[in-house]
Amino acid sequence: MNETALSIVISASNADYGGKFLERLQLCVDDKAAFCRLQNINTELIVVEWNPPQDRPALKDAIRWDVCPMKVKIITVSESLHRAYYNPGNFSFLEYMAKNVGIRRASGKMVLSTNADVLFSPQMELCLAAAWFHENSFYRANRHDLDRNGQIFQINYANGTFGPNEYPVGNSKTGVPYRENMPHFNASGDFMLMSRAHWHHLRAYPENTGYMITLDGEMVHIALKSGLQQVILPEPIYHQYHEHNPIRPWYMPPQGWHDSTPRGEINKSENWGLGNLELPTWEGTC
Repeated sequence: MNETALSIVISASNADYGGKFLERLQLCVDDKAAFCRLQNINTELIVVEWNPPQDRPALKDAIRWDVCPMKVKIITVSESLHRAYYNPGNFSFLEYMAKNVGIRRASGKMVLSTNADVLFSPQMELCLAAAWFHENSFYRANRHDLDRNGQIFQINYANGTFGPNEYPVGNSKTGVPYRENMPHFNASGDFMLMSRAHWHHLRAYPENTGYMITLDGEMVHIALKSGLQQVILPEPIYHQYHEHNPIRPWYMPPQGWHDSTPRGEINKSENWGLGNLELPTWEGTC
């Protein structure tokens, strides 16, 4: 069997974050299946089901996975393992810890960390299928946010979030002066692509920091600090509309944060991503 070219890693839970979560996840799965079918690239989809609620169906039963021949793994992280993490804000879902579990177990030469409500544009599909990516680089994309009617209402560039008709070059909405190819922290949790070898060398997202919303930006910083080159892909990705849960005070970033915290440190533990454990895994084809 040919080597897996691309692993797509998402984290999820049937807790209905943002409302109609299963609908958004199903559309995401259908989107990735269509990409696999149309572009004929050997792809696996890894879904990490983190701290699943006991009163709702597991994702393997709540989603249709039989839409095309693509390898799917659903890895379950139990409530007891969730509680073992440093979690002063008492989150019920630890997004980047979940992604680490999937990244740790990915088999693809390239690994894309993304989210359960992100869709590929046709241009992005072609870009990913071309498989021209360089080992010494990591790849980011500008997330295009969709409104309730499926229309683009804002675009997340490195220097801020702009309306679809605004010109971002030379401007900044983050307070960070614009410069060409500046670190692209903005919505970096929605698209971070690099080789599996580099994900493992960098030990993925920082764990046990006690805060959450800057961890995707810290991963960008860690990659840059290691000497990898940032490449911002022009091909868009789309973010499905959903309600956002209120941000509680302990959810705020650390003091001194600007755009993203520039102080990410590589995980000290070799067991990042629960790498020392065998986790329940359901495998199928979608």
